[in-house]
Amino acid sequence: MAMIFKNLTLTDVVIEDMGDATIPAESQKDLVTDLNLKIPEIALSDDLMALLGEGTAKYVINNGERDLGLSDGMKYVLNVNQLFPMVDEIPKMRADSRPPHTQNYFCERGDDPTTWPHIGNGKIMAWDWSNTDDDITNADYDAIDGEYDPDAWPYKIPTGMKRKRIVVKFGEGIYLKEGTLYFYGVSFGSYVDLSIVCPQGQYYYSREGVPTQAVDGPVIVSRYCTHLQMKGDCPMGDEFNAEGCTERAIPPTYEWWIEVTVPTADESSQGYVELELYRPRTVLFPGEDLA
Repeated sequence: MAMIFKNLTLTDVVIEDMGDATIPAESQKDLVTDLNLKIPEIALSDDLMALLGEGTAKYVINNGERDLGLSDGMKYVLNVNQLFPMVDEIPKMRADSRPPHTQNYFCERGDDPTTWPHIGNGKIMAWDWSNTDDDITNADYDAIDGEYDPDAWPYKIPTGMKRKRIVVKFGEGIYLKEGTLYFYGVSFGSYVDLSIVCPQGQYYYSREGVPTQAVDGPVIVSRYCTHLQMKGDCPMGDEFNAEGCTERAIPPTYEWWIEVTVPTADESSQGYVELELYRPRTVLFPGEDLA
C-alpha cells in the first residue's frame, strides 16, 4: 500500500504530529516505507490534513498509481486505515461492522486530551436538573454556521422549555455504533438530541465531497438522535440499535453535543447516555499519548 507525499514547494516540510516527519523541498517520500510511519498515525494527523488543504499546487498524495486531487487525496488518507488487512496476501474479512485495527468500547464518558490517562478521563455523559451545570440559552445557537436566519433555527429551545448541552470529545478517530439512554423522573414533553459538530476553524466534507472549513462558527455535520422523547423512569435503558457503525471515523477534532430539553418547571430529573463505539485504543500505556 503506497502513501506517497509529494512536496512541490521550495521549502522543507515538517509534519509535527507525525513525529516531525520531514519531506525535503521538491521531493517525495512514502510515509509508510520511507518514513516508517504507522497507518493510524497517518490517518489521524491533523497537520497532514492541514497541509493537503493548501492545495495540490503545493502538496500531493499519490497512491502508487497516480497523483490524487485535493478531495481524493484527503479521502485516501482518512480511509486508508479502513482497508481490509492482508493475511498471507489474502484479504481478511469479517461479517460485522467493526473496522480493522479497532476495538469495541462501551463508555459513559469522553476523553481528556490534556490530562493523562486521557482515554475515559473526559466529560461524563450525564445530567441533573437540580443544578445549572451545562445549561445553555438560545443565544448559544447564534454562532452556529449555516445558510439560514438564526432566529428561525429549528433546533432552538422552545418557549416554556430549558436545555443542557453536554459537550463530549474523543482524542482519536471514533466510529459510532449504538447507544442507550437512561433517565429518571422526567416530565412529558422532554427530549434529547445528539449531534456531531465540526468546531469553528476545522474542516468537514460538503455534500459534493469537498473539504470545507467552518469559518463563521461550528457546523452540525450529523445528528445521531433527533427529538427522542422521554417520560417517567427508564432504569433499564432505551437502546438505539444499528446494523452497522458510521462509515468513516468521526475526527478527534469534532465535538459530540448531547442536548437535553425539559419543561422549565423541572428541577429534579436526571439521566445519562451510554455509547458503543469502535476505536483504535481503549487504554494508553505508560509513556503513550493520544497524539
